[in-house]
Amino acid sequence: MAICLFWTVTACSGLADDVKGMPGVVDVKVTEADGDDLGRPAKLVAVTMRDDATAEQIESVLAEYDEERAGQSVQLVTVTLEGLASSSLSIGQTATRTTESVATLLAVAKEPDVEGIELEVSAEDLDARIDMRAGGLNRVDAMVTRYWDELAATTDSMSRATLIVQADGFLIARDKGSDESLRAKVAVAEKVDRNQPLVGVQISRSQLELRVRSDAEKIAVRQIVRRTPSAESVGRVRVVTESVDLSDAAGRLRETARRVVNKIRHDEYFRFARIEGDELHIGAANMEEALTLEGYFGTGIDPVHRPIAVRFVLDGGSDFGKLAGVNFHLYTASALSEQDEWSRFSVTTRGSGRTAQVDVVARPGVTYGDAAEALAALGAASTVTWTDDRPEITLTPAGPDWREVAIEGDVSDQQRADIIAGWSQGAD
Repeated sequence: MAICLFWTVTACSGLADDVKGMPGVVDVKVTEADGDDLGRPAKLVAVTMRDDATAEQIESVLAEYDEERAGQSVQLVTVTLEGLASSSLSIGQTATRTTESVATLLAVAKEPDVEGIELEVSAEDLDARIDMRAGGLNRVDAMVTRYWDELAATTDSMSRATLIVQADGFLIARDKGSDESLRAKVAVAEKVDRNQPLVGVQISRSQLELRVRSDAEKIAVRQIVRRTPSAESVGRVRVVTESVDLSDAAGRLRETARRVVNKIRHDEYFRFARIEGDELHIGAANMEEALTLEGYFGTGIDPVHRPIAVRFVLDGGSDFGKLAGVNFHLYTASALSEQDEWSRFSVTTRGSGRTAQVDVVARPGVTYGDAAEALAALGAASTVTWTDDRPEITLTPAGPDWREVAIEGDVSDQQRADIIAGWSQGAD
């Protein structure tokens, strides 16, 4: 297992050579980030360091990339320490690095209950998150109290700071404001949990959400809240039914799915998570909300979702996903969601570049030429199903510059000519 420290930067040159040979450095790799699979993706740098690398050595590696001013774009630098707890330390582009903050987070990562750490810090702001392997409300609350104090040396001079601690469905967020409101909400949640065990909570100074398994438990929890005088002082108490079911998974699929879901389950756009075959399915209302959820997963060389197949399922029947072992490439699904030709679509990322599998259902009235023109810009093999009795066709980019099209399906000479003409227009 490994600790990863992520640091976002805007420009680097000499990518691997900048840090090879520095104390503690074992290996350096460069790859491409998620994103526009037709444009020029930003670069990701992964630096592997010894498990006994010090905070000062990590700082020195990151500083080497800060000083680079050549024109090549670098989105993320990842420092991985071999042999320690599997955790990521994420520090943002405008961060003010301090040995104290890095040392604190390295200490947290060595705790047996901690499986993930993220830190984004600038001169005025800090966002820290600790993910635990297990632990209910009381354990999460204790971790918040402890590590808020640990981070005080870093946050005292900042105008804004937030610490989030989560163990599966239980999440508490603390910020620099008065914690009286937070403590009151925790007390209400603890009383409810003693009388009716909860499957999760979300608590902050502005929110108290209690999660249950069924509608019957929801009724019971609401009754307990009404009988709790102190609940009147905490404002609205939301009681929601749990929408996560990973019971059909086992082994690596279940463990990775759990970590993926924990990244997003408390976002307001999250609808559900379930296992379908060997895929994790995540529900969202539309493409915009799905992209917001996907943004939680991270964009490093080994983001949390990489080991398993993940698919976002949208209202209306469209979906987009990726195979195990690859990252999301979002251009194709985003483009399809903005095109008017389709009643629904399905996209599966199979690798990098032009390796997406695309299936679309054309709306009534869409012609062969319309379909070809819309699909030409995607750079992927696309299968079109019609709402009338026309046979299915598959259009695949062809030729040395991908501006030609290979056509599979039962089409007439005139339909083939319409497809070629539409493709030519869309590829320009």
